Amino acid sequence: LCQRKPEKRLGVRCGGVQEIRDQEWFSDFSWEQFMACTMEPPYVPVVQDHRDMANFKVNQADLPRQTVYKDPGTGWDADFATCVEPPAEPNAGDE
Repeated sequence: LCQRKPEKRLGVRCGGVQEIRDQEWFSDFSWEQFMACTMEPPYVPVVQDHRDMANFKVNQADLPRQTVYKDPGTGWDADFATCVEPPAEPNAGDE
């Protein structure tokens, strides 16, 4: 499977997938369980929910470079929607 030239890899040569199934390394592999999706996984990670990323570490080199934005003060973005709540206006009775 790890041959540099694809044409030399198991499954690509004459015999196709059966060549992989017949390989000695897979002799005790249950292809029937695999195809039926009933095979027990060798490792089950502990997760809190479907969004839990605790088992994954971020490689800092893979993150995009952060660019610091400096507002030029021209007001070009004055009409844009914003996520920041505007300051509350004082009530007439608060004065």
